[in-house]
Amino acid sequence: MAIDEGAATEVGAELAETLGDVVYALRLEPDLAFEYVSSAVTEFSGHTPDEHYADAEVGVQSIDPRDLPLVEAAFENEPGARFEFTVRWIRQDGRVIWAQHRCRKKLRDDGSVVIFGAARDVTSKVQAEEALAASEERYRLLAENASDIVWRTNTDAIVEWVSPSLEQITGWEPSVLVGRHITDFAHPDDLDLVRNAGAEANDGERVTFEARYLCKDGSYRWLEVTARPLIDSHGQIIGRAGSCRDVHSEIEAWEAMERSESRFRLAMASAPTGMALVDLDRRFVEVNPALCRMLGHDASWLIGRRMIDIVNAVDDAVDLRMRDELLSGTTISVNHEIRLVHGDGAPVWVQHAIGLLRDEHGVPQSYVSQFVNITEAREAREALHFMATHDTLTQLLNRRELLARMSRMLSHAPRAGTRLGVLFADLDGLKAINDNFGHSAGDHLIIEAARRIDSMLRDDDLAARIGGDEFVVVLPAVTSVDDAHAVARKIRDVIGEPLTIEGHPAPVGVCVGIALARPGEDAQTVIHNADTALYKAKSSGRNSIEVFEGP
Repeated sequence: MAIDEGAATEVGAELAETLGDVVYALRLEPDLAFEYVSSAVTEFSGHTPDEHYADAEVGVQSIDPRDLPLVEAAFENEPGARFEFTVRWIRQDGRVIWAQHRCRKKLRDDGSVVIFGAARDVTSKVQAEEALAASEERYRLLAENASDIVWRTNTDAIVEWVSPSLEQITGWEPSVLVGRHITDFAHPDDLDLVRNAGAEANDGERVTFEARYLCKDGSYRWLEVTARPLIDSHGQIIGRAGSCRDVHSEIEAWEAMERSESRFRLAMASAPTGMALVDLDRRFVEVNPALCRMLGHDASWLIGRRMIDIVNAVDDAVDLRMRDELLSGTTISVNHEIRLVHGDGAPVWVQHAIGLLRDEHGVPQSYVSQFVNITEAREAREALHFMATHDTLTQLLNRRELLARMSRMLSHAPRAGTRLGVLFADLDGLKAINDNFGHSAGDHLIIEAARRIDSMLRDDDLAARIGGDEFVVVLPAVTSVDDAHAVARKIRDVIGEPLTIEGHPAPVGVCVGIALARPGEDAQTVIHNADTALYKAKSSGRNSIEVFEGP
């Protein structure tokens, strides 16, 4: 059956208009001209078919100049060849699109050469491919330059690719691992962990785990492995991808810390001194048996309580100041003597040492406290100090301590309008009591006199026995000699109150000398001046009071 050329031409034209692609016939020889352009060219380029018929250069000029060599090379194909190319097409409105051309070159019997082609807009496809290529390039650059190991396996866990950082971390060149099973380099003790993680990844889960892997030098290194499934466009798992981070130093440090903590807890448990781990709010976290015994409390009672619950209220401020010093970073440890409170209410003097624990970033985490019971030593020290500074018989200050305290008082300027006053007192009648009743009775008299003098003094006043029956009273701040004279009269009155020894009345009197410190005078001088006034008072008769007038 013969082909109806008219019908064929009609069918071809209809197909060209129906497909949506730009269908064209471009004659190259003997002259450049479009023999046919489908109407789709208008939407494609903005130029109508008639514009192309009128001037074939319209189509040529729409090609981005950068792509013209590609077009020219394509058109150089031999007649009968089929070829395709993709070029940038500049629309009439200036927008650039990507045009994919599929062509066939034909040599006619009359010697003319024609390109039969179809062009379609593939801008979205090219842009997607470019984006994918850019993404893949970024991934490649990231993977190749990452400090972590980046890898990919197939569904059978066979390594397909691994980043160059593998060699830096393990010593292995990437080519050594390619084609090997992912478990081939895992530590024997970690094989089950690695296999289970792989199974989870195959099930579509993202997994992270830590395992040891063989290095080229024969050692094993801890790596943190993150794995995820690779899924294609159909939702099928086609392999696994992931990364390995070198955590060897971190795990070794953690294990070392655990060993250290274990040793610390063992040391705490066996330490003869009280020890505790205390948080930054001064709350007990751990306590050892020695501290429990020291305070008379069980560990269950102490843990969760704060320092304020066991420390003397006055010394709590000391404890706070010590911890502030640690937190300021000016010192690494502090210690001080403070009083704790025993379960029965008794004070427990301790040497308290505190150290600050920080994390790897230097951030304070908690305190380590050590408590050494020094109650007996402190009491003994205080007793020795008291004996060295006080009169054995009366418990008043002795002469040496009196002079020391007076010197400190005189070194500080008195309050405006005040002076330091000194009373020098001497008992009358002591010799008669010693003679009649014995020296023990005389000692009793001295003790009672000391008690009476001390009872009527203010908290800031000082009282001392500096001789057999001689007493000195220091008044830190008197406004006039009248104030000192008033105190002297009180002393005279209390000493003169009735006293009996072995059932017999023992009349006792006292003479008092008064001196007020003058600028520049030392303690010895002021006491000497008061003694001088006392001498004058004793010359005046029993229970006399005299004031030093000065030279």
